Amino acid sequence: LDGNRLTMKLDTGATGTSFPKPVFEALNLEPIGTTSSRGLGGLYKSPKYMMDDFRLLGYRAIFECHQSQLEHGLLGMNILKQFVVLIDGPGKTFWLHHRELDRGE
Repeated sequence: LDGNRLTMKLDTGATGTSFPKPVFEALNLEPIGTTSSRGLGGLYKSPKYMMDDFRLLGYRAIFECHQSQLEHGLLGMNILKQFVVLIDGPGKTFWLHHRELDRGE
């Protein structure tokens, strides 16, 4: 993101993906509405955005996401369901494999 790294955390319990506000500002994205989310802190409303050129492992993804109050992003099931995910809890690592051969290039 403009030469900066964004920390993302894998959240298999999240139905959607979220990013902190500076991500949307850096991409000059305007909200397309609002959404309600439930987290550990309860229910909250946040701006909703359309991400139409997101790339993960070289694969293009188009999805709705929302603004998070966190300093990092959460990679939710709307993205993860497009991959085969292998999680090694003790090793604190995970692997993603995309089933599609087309990388959207």
